[in-house]
This record gives sequence, C-alpha cells and structure tokens, in this order.
Amino acid sequence: MFFSKNEHAGCTIHEFFTSHPERIDLMTEWNQVRHIHGQLSMTREHLRLRNHNIMLSYQAAFGPLEIQAAEKQLGINVMEKKLALLRDHSDLPHDLAEHQAREALAREFSDFAKKKASVANVIGLMGLANTKRPMDGGYDPAELARVVGKTRKAVFMTHPDTVGSLPYTPEQNKRLRELFDRVMEIRIMEFGSVIRNEAILDEILSAIKLIHAQMGHDLDDDVLPMGTEEEQINHIRIQVASLNRQVEMLQDEVTSLMNVPEISRMATILADPILGARTRERLEEIISRLSLRHLRLEEELETLCSERLPVFIEE
Repeated sequence: MFFSKNEHAGCTIHEFFTSHPERIDLMTEWNQVRHIHGQLSMTREHLRLRNHNIMLSYQAAFGPLEIQAAEKQLGINVMEKKLALLRDHSDLPHDLAEHQAREALAREFSDFAKKKASVANVIGLMGLANTKRPMDGGYDPAELARVVGKTRKAVFMTHPDTVGSLPYTPEQNKRLRELFDRVMEIRIMEFGSVIRNEAILDEILSAIKLIHAQMGHDLDDDVLPMGTEEEQINHIRIQVASLNRQVEMLQDEVTSLMNVPEISRMATILADPILGARTRERLEEIISRLSLRHLRLEEELETLCSERLPVFIEE
C-alpha cells in the first residue's frame, strides 16, 4: 500500500506470505479476491464496450429513419399547438402563433437537436471504422487490459478505504476525493475512446503521485506499512474486505450490463436480417403515417386562416 521512504520500509504482501507460510488461508483469500476483482473488472469493461458498440451499430442502421420520424412528429406537435392557439385567440397573428407554439415546445426542439447531432456523430464514427467493428468493441485486448489496470490502480489509490486513515491535510484529502470522483466518472463512461480515457487516467495518476510524494509516500498497493506482524495481518484483512466490497459492486454492474433490455432488443434486430428489414419497414410506415397527418394539419391550418379576417399589428 503506502509506506514512508526510509530504511524501515515495509515488505510486499507476497514477501510477507513467503516468510509466513502458516498464513496460507489468508494468502489464498487475498489471491482469490484479487483474481476475481481483476476478472470482473475486465468483464465489466468488455460488456460496456459491447453494449456501446451495439448502440452505435443500431443508430448507424436505423438512426436516420428514427430522426425522420421524430422530425415529422415534432412538426405535427407544432401544428397542433399553433391550431389550438389560433382557435382560442381569434385575434392572434399567424406568425405570433407559430412563435408561441415553438416556444412552448422548446424542450422538445432541444431534445430533437441533441438526438439528431448524436446520430450524425455516430454515422461519422462508424464511417471511420468502416462500419465493420465487431460487437465485442473491436479494441485490442492488451490495450483494454492496460486501461482497466490503470483504472483499478487509480480507484485503489484514491479510495476512502485506502487513504482514510493516512495523515493527509484537509486540502489533500479534498483533492484525493475529487480525483476519486473523476475516476468513478470514467468507470461509468462508455469506453468509446480507450485512448482518450487512458490519457485522462494518466493525468489523474500523475496528480495522485504528486500528492503522495508531497507526504513522502510511495505508491504500491502490495506494500505493507511498518508494524507488528498482527498489524500487518490486520492491514491485509482490511484490504481483502475492501476488495470483497468492490467485487460485490462489480458483480452487480456485470449483471446489470448483461441484462439491458434495450441493448438486447437492438442486438437481436442487428443479428437477424429479417428483423432488421421489418424494423426498417415499420419505421418507414411510421414516417408515411406521420407525413399524412402533417399534411392534414396543414390543410386544417390553411382552412382556418382563410376563414379569419386579416389581423394587422399597429406599429
């Protein structure tokens, strides 16, 4: 873990168990929980990559049609709102009714703009990747393992269980907590760009090292602090307990990532050409139906406007 840089520096956990073979039960528990934690961390990131890539592939295939449908629906909402305003206020100018209708639907316009930009971005990304990336994420396993390893280290080195009992200043504790929060944000991000996340992790790890260097501490999660044999055993047990809690959280995350209904639906459609064709046909039917509805509303608006006397605004 952390130790002061002096001649009394503690031994590594591996060295401790080598010199204390009678502690084989604790050594077995420590090795097992570290192995499980590492495997679950990799599984989680692979699932996140898979889910993210499925979403990208689905949006690239059907996003443009969904955008067309959403745009038609938004136009219908504007027309319906405008008609209601004109019917309720016979003296309301047509242009002002249009403005008020769009103002009332500002949030819908904002959401639509974000979705449209997202789909355009996805199509651009998939174009760069030749739309041939496999559903497992298409990343080099060694590259992913490297990033996951750095994430694990950054989490450990800033985790409250790790630094809570160490003599840091309030400012240092606050900064370590901020760094911990940044690492946790990366953990819940989709790994759409492993390289970008690795750069962020390197920046965070550098900041962590600086704080510990200021206190004369080294960074190594396998190094025991100086103390009696019982104190060192207790330290290992605390570390094992902390890892066990993290393993429980990882298991929940893995289960959740394996059972995302929307991702499962998308994956099923992408994997079956017949379902894909049906999905495309359904979206095209929706667009056609919405287009017809929009046309009828335009006719209603035209009829209403022709029945009204011209309204002039005094300057």
